[in-house]
Amino acid sequence: MNSIFEYIDSNYQWLLGAILLPISLFLIALALKRRRERFPKIRFPKDISEKAVEILISASLDKGGHVLRAISSDGLGIMSNFRNHVKGKNPRSEAQGGAALEELINRGYIAPFGSRGEAWKITRSGFDKADSYPNNHLARSLPTEKPAVQLIMDDLSSGQRDVLWAMTKGEPCMVTIELARELDWDLAKVEHIANELVDKEMLKSSEDAPDGQRGYSIDPMGRIMILQLGYKRR
Repeated sequence: MNSIFEYIDSNYQWLLGAILLPISLFLIALALKRRRERFPKIRFPKDISEKAVEILISASLDKGGHVLRAISSDGLGIMSNFRNHVKGKNPRSEAQGGAALEELINRGYIAPFGSRGEAWKITRSGFDKADSYPNNHLARSLPTEKPAVQLIMDDLSSGQRDVLWAMTKGEPCMVTIELARELDWDLAKVEHIANELVDKEMLKSSEDAPDGQRGYSIDPMGRIMILQLGYKRR
């Protein structure tokens, strides 16, 4: 009996380790299992890149389901859900973002919106594809650079912004006298700034307005820009 106690006394550290090791390994395995269940690994299919999935999920979470592309002095911007998926003035990031956008267009996950070729809207198949991913986990990791729609807004003068704002307040097509009344400007100023926006393809000009007046209609992307940024005339 004494020899047993002597053996235990001389080897208690080894025996304690032999008892605790399996318990520790079990607890570690259990913790890893719970972590995998809580944060499942996102697997990207071979037919679509990780960047394309990122943009698609962002579009599915966007209030209007829109994806916008803008090129300005800050470089290329690809924006959806108030997030820019391209790092400014980074050629590699711009190439990845542009290629991802082409993937989504070619696979029919987003469709053209407006006539400028800079706005798209997520399609039914796009929503179905986005829903196949655990989007809440990925959405938290999306970049928060300056939104592309803000890049477009930055390139506009305050007068141009005010005209676009007025266009979102009235009918789809407004004539110069209606804009002048809304903005409390003279007709010459309204027409001059409206024509600047026509050159920027933010407005479309129409000669079919009544009484020989010139009418204007706002491009969908211009409307999105004003409404999403919540711009209001000062």
